[in-house]
Amino acid sequence: MTIPLEREIHQSIKSVSKVTGGLRSKLAEVYATYALTYYSAMFLPYYLLNLTTLISTKPFTMAFSNMPGVLKPITVNGRQFLKTQSYIIPSGKTGIVISCLSYLEYFKITMITDDSIMKDPQTLVDLIEKKI
Repeated sequence: MTIPLEREIHQSIKSVSKVTGGLRSKLAEVYATYALTYYSAMFLPYYLLNLTTLISTKPFTMAFSNMPGVLKPITVNGRQFLKTQSYIIPSGKTGIVISCLSYLEYFKITMITDDSIMKDPQTLVDLIEKKI
């Protein structure tokens, strides 16, 4: 699935809705996957879940997540909250994980790496930030 990028939020909502509309017809599959994962984690032994995670992540070196955040400050009991955090914890054999979170006027990059792939993930974060 390719999500289009738009400069204006109103155009973005229209474009993204067209692309993600196909997911509505697959809700049963999505929730079945969630249910299978939930009940598997509940009833299967840890060693089997760990083995499945190791096998399923072996083909991947990197995971990437780009999460759009809030457009307006969140107000609770008269107090505004402007900042949020997003983290992805790598599992299995995933060696590099990059998580981007954009909200209001902020853009945050979180990166976790395995020492055998990259000793200092800040180097790659600095390179990404130079391009932004």
